[in-house]
Amino acid sequence: MLFPTDIDLEKLLRQAIAHHQAGRLPDAEKLYQIVLAHQLKQPDAHHNLGVLAMQTGRVKEGLPHLKEALDISPANSQYWLSYVKGLLRAGRIEAADATLQTAIGRGLRGENARALQQQVAAARQANAPADAAAPPWDMESDPTAHLLVLLKAGRHVEMEAVARTLLKRQPDHGKTWRLLGTALSMQGRDLEAVAVLGEASALFPNDVGIWYDLGVLLFTRLGQPHNALPCYARGVEIDPMRAEIWLDFSACAHALGYFEEACHHARRALALKSDYAEAYNNLGIALNDLGHLQEAAANYRRALVLKPDHPLIHANLGNAFKELGQLQDAVASYRRALKLKPDHAAIHGNLGNALHDLGQIHEAMASYRRALELKPDDAAAFSGVLFCLSHMENVDPSVVFAEHRAFGERFETPLRAQWRPHDNDRTPDRTLRLGFISSDLYRHSVANFIEPVWRALDKTSLDLYVYSNRAREDEVTARLKKLVSHWRRVVQLSDQELAERIRVDRIDILFDLSGHTAHHRLLTFARKPAPVQVTWIGYPGTTGLRAMDYKLTDLGTPPGMFDHLHTEKFVCLPAATLFEPAADAPEVNSLPALARGFITFGSFNRTNKLGNHVIALWSRVLLALPTSRMLIGSVTDDNLKANLTECFARHGIGPDRLEFRARVGTRDYLQLHHEVDVILDTFPYTGGTTTNHAIWMGVPVLTLTGHSRVSYQSARILWRLGLPEWVVSTEDQFVSNAIHWATHLLELATLRAGLRERFESSSLRCPETMTHNFEKAMRIMWRRWCAGLPPDRFEVTL
Repeated sequence: MLFPTDIDLEKLLRQAIAHHQAGRLPDAEKLYQIVLAHQLKQPDAHHNLGVLAMQTGRVKEGLPHLKEALDISPANSQYWLSYVKGLLRAGRIEAADATLQTAIGRGLRGENARALQQQVAAARQANAPADAAAPPWDMESDPTAHLLVLLKAGRHVEMEAVARTLLKRQPDHGKTWRLLGTALSMQGRDLEAVAVLGEASALFPNDVGIWYDLGVLLFTRLGQPHNALPCYARGVEIDPMRAEIWLDFSACAHALGYFEEACHHARRALALKSDYAEAYNNLGIALNDLGHLQEAAANYRRALVLKPDHPLIHANLGNAFKELGQLQDAVASYRRALKLKPDHAAIHGNLGNALHDLGQIHEAMASYRRALELKPDDAAAFSGVLFCLSHMENVDPSVVFAEHRAFGERFETPLRAQWRPHDNDRTPDRTLRLGFISSDLYRHSVANFIEPVWRALDKTSLDLYVYSNRAREDEVTARLKKLVSHWRRVVQLSDQELAERIRVDRIDILFDLSGHTAHHRLLTFARKPAPVQVTWIGYPGTTGLRAMDYKLTDLGTPPGMFDHLHTEKFVCLPAATLFEPAADAPEVNSLPALARGFITFGSFNRTNKLGNHVIALWSRVLLALPTSRMLIGSVTDDNLKANLTECFARHGIGPDRLEFRARVGTRDYLQLHHEVDVILDTFPYTGGTTTNHAIWMGVPVLTLTGHSRVSYQSARILWRLGLPEWVVSTEDQFVSNAIHWATHLLELATLRAGLRERFESSSLRCPETMTHNFEKAMRIMWRRWCAGLPPDRFEVTL
């Protein structure tokens, strides 16, 4: 075989490892061999090639590679462990024992070493003469009895050998095939176990146990729900009275995003076994993802009656409470779960989410950090840390950026070796395929921004592909589906599978609409599945990824102010977003203060934006205007209400000047603006969707800019509307402006009466102009890529 001489062996090795970890064993093997052809003494390539050979049952072929790796680098403890395992697999028990003792003498310690000692001892016992500890067994009357004894004793190597002997004599015994699969799986040889059970399923197509074991192995051990699903389906077809198969069938369907089917399967399990706590739990999970939150919580409670000490059910009940806005109940459920299972990373992450929603940002940060300590590859927890930082007051933007870059280093850098060239047609002016990934394509703020854009884009020059990462759908989803050519639900796909799907679709420019918000797919973008990748709308900060080429923003942002705090290059448009107001929004009413005789300030932002500095500044405004009131929305939790009341009290504002309103539907939320004269914005995380809604309802927003891009969200909207006087840069200006408007009510009333018309005639409601500039930007990005030019900042002007 001839190999290229100019080759980056380290990069090639990283690619091989990535293929190996992803289960693409033939690809990995070829690359390991190429590395060794150039560098015969590369220990990692020898070691990994040996491990791969063992995984595929080629013990004799793999053992020399493991030995070579150890000879080259005897200080590597993993090489000792792998070589001992290989010797055991080869049946060379004495050599395995001697090698292990040598390794221990050289300092090998830990759980893996102790486990190998036990395996060596078990292998010795398996090859010792039969004695009272291993009674004789009758192969004719019960050929599997001895296998079950060996399984119970943990003697899996011997169990495999006995099973193979039995099958040579009685190849038509299905249970022996199953137990051989179990023996292989218990040794970590899952791919071999799948091969054995696959062969068995062909020999015994009506053996429900074989199909069930194969499904469990594929789903729980190998993480292949798409391959496991037909196994469970065949199992319940053969025997529909097995509750445990319906249970796993439910979990597998859920993993693939088939939530209605998951509910059905869980209910079938409960029909067969009414006290099945796990089935109530599975039903609750599926109902939760379908948005049936009260019903989900009821099923979790039923499960907890049966199993009150089950930590994951407590955690799932917490998830339902969080979605219902019962945040303190959610926190209590998560804490109960962690008391039972203190080292569960995902539960710490979920606790962080609830604490964040309560506005307890520092406590949330601690929970996310703990999740990362337990599971360093928990991307959702790391994104939680970043989201917290973007809400914190007085955090240097350079620190926030460094943390975002750390996300990229941790999660993207190991994947860069997998980046493959893109062979998209480089014709500059051809029809482009635009892909959009989002988890928020239902009644959500992202939909308010993206719907008018998709509606107005030129479909003759752009072909739109949407990758929806959420099963939840509603009437908004139905409208959005009609605006695009291709709609794919991808919640069931792994990041790698989604990246491959995007490559198959030959997407030219891929958009991220989530950033570091919930259910993002940044690890798909980190695999660079499209030639050009852009982040937009969902998150005001950087992704921290080198794979993300551009970020769309408005020209109104001060030039160069935030470029150095983003890994992406800015593409500045006269208007980077549109906004779709609610079709059933109430009419704008007259200024409430004229009838009441006092001014009412309001806030409808997320309550986790209400930090102590925010409340302190708002309190200064209220103290300066003794008759004024403050109305705060989205306060569903009584404990949150009490905490906010206490916080205002510390700054001299009594409860008689505060009004709290619960989270309500969109029309009722908009109706609340009839009670408010001026919105006081939060900071540093200012409003976005809420600012647009407020102005549409005739209520101006007073905003304070800061040192981060997120602090300019409301400012960019107000500038586009020609309202720069509502944008201030100091706290003193904030107070003085609030006082000004409170004492100029006729002027404020006139402004209110004309705000909706101003909004309607602005660039926020001019889809033709916005999408024309958007399309120009897409074409510039594409032409740069076609010409082989790197991403760079540019502006599109009217």
